Amino acid sequence: MKRAIAVVSSLLVAVSVSVAAPPAMAEDMTTLTLKVTGCDGCTISAWTPTLSPDGGPTVKAKVKDGIATMQIPTSQTTGTSFQIDPVQDPNMDAVTLIVFQYKGAEPGVRVTKAQAKTYRKGSACWAGTTETTAQVRVKVRKVWGPAFAPTVKNPAKRTLQPLAWVVPTQQSAAPYWPLFKGALQAQDNPVCRF
Repeated sequence: MKRAIAVVSSLLVAVSVSVAAPPAMAEDMTTLTLKVTGCDGCTISAWTPTLSPDGGPTVKAKVKDGIATMQIPTSQTTGTSFQIDPVQDPNMDAVTLIVFQYKGAEPGVRVTKAQAKTYRKGSACWAGTTETTAQVRVKVRKVWGPAFAPTVKNPAKRTLQPLAWVVPTQQSAAPYWPLFKGALQAQDNPVCRF
């Protein structure tokens, strides 16, 4: 009888081991390469639809030799926007977002700096990708804008601020935010609607 109980116990242990939960699957990731012209040493931060635990951007990458590389969950690429922080503080009370599409410009258009400065609204909301790798070309230039440096005595009234946009433009979505000379600056977390 003891032997029969031991066999049954062994079978129950074997069955319980064989029906263990399957291992959790790793989330698919996209390796994004940003080819940046005009801002070596800048830092680019990705604002995915799901923010980091501290409410900030989820990943950052420094531009080195014109390249910044980051990994983003593929499911989070749609609706991601990117902040670009120049090497020197531009003394303004906002951050610069990379424009993916200017309102009125079709996706795939190569916008020059002169043309970018004429647009009144732009979107920083990337339409995203389902691929494991993606490349985005970004141009960064400077435009004169109002300065804001509360800790500086007798601050300058104007400062050079970054203007950053994707070339060629890519499909984007709402909202389209107001621009200053083609540049998109924000003081709040960007929220995209798809």
